[in-house]
Amino acid sequence: MRISLIIFALPLLIIDLAYAWNAVGHRATALIAFEQMTDLQQKQMGEILRAHPRYEEDFAAAIPERILESNEATITEWLFSQAAVWPDIARGLSPDLQETFSRFTWHFINVPIWLTAEDQASLEDGLAHNQSLEYPGALVTGLNVIQALPGNLAVWRDPSSSQSEKAIALCWILHLVGDLHQPLHSGTLFSESHFPLGDRGGNSIKVKKGSGTSNLHAIWDGLPTNILDFTPEPHTIRLQQADQVNEHSVLQWLEDHVNLARTFVYTEAVMSQIAGLAPETTPVLIKLPDGYEENAQPVARQQIYLAGHRIAELLQ
Repeated sequence: MRISLIIFALPLLIIDLAYAWNAVGHRATALIAFEQMTDLQQKQMGEILRAHPRYEEDFAAAIPERILESNEATITEWLFSQAAVWPDIARGLSPDLQETFSRFTWHFINVPIWLTAEDQASLEDGLAHNQSLEYPGALVTGLNVIQALPGNLAVWRDPSSSQSEKAIALCWILHLVGDLHQPLHSGTLFSESHFPLGDRGGNSIKVKKGSGTSNLHAIWDGLPTNILDFTPEPHTIRLQQADQVNEHSVLQWLEDHVNLARTFVYTEAVMSQIAGLAPETTPVLIKLPDGYEENAQPVARQQIYLAGHRIAELLQ
């Protein structure tokens, strides 16, 4: 399967949303999933999304002119990609609409990654943030991504759910699976002297970038922007073929992605720079080692493809 410039052939309304994979990454996962569906399934997705309570404002009004001038199948494909970014769009709505539609904590889970063993011994027993892996049975505020995903899948699969409820759940399923595959939405760095409450998934680690600065989370969010071909590598295909996709798989994905964060995000060079800073240094500012982003790019490409494949399976 070749998935390349189709991602950019659509006018994607690419905007710099520093949340989880930027809009390019989320749209890519959606389009990969869409390609794996039958014509009937694709048509059904479009029918459901047209029942979204914000369809006119956040979908129909945003369809690019050249998409409108194409055909129904292309419009449906665009709507599906828009659904994948809608939970981030909801974060920019008016406060009353945010209260109805936006759920900040659903986008991530902060599994601790420790700067040192001493940090773990000092902080582990006192962590107060939500690390629960159990869905409490209701889609409420305060859930993490591991809890919110099965909750939205339950709505999606419930025959009694309205089309409007299914449309909202579909947006969240597309988005949350994408979020979960960004390593910095699974793990976060803790350090008694620098990040006693966590580094907010890399957002608190400033990175020297050219003549200015960025942050570690934004670096990872932006990786998909420079990928022109999402065709999976042989290693990714092997992972896909061995994949057992069901609700219970999510915990294995979480473990895998925390390990990716340990290996490719918080590399030995990154950790040693932070450990070498004076206690309570503010802000924490580092320089990424040579080759860091080049090594991270294949990981992002793999994760986006796997997320798309897994979305297609979960929506069956």
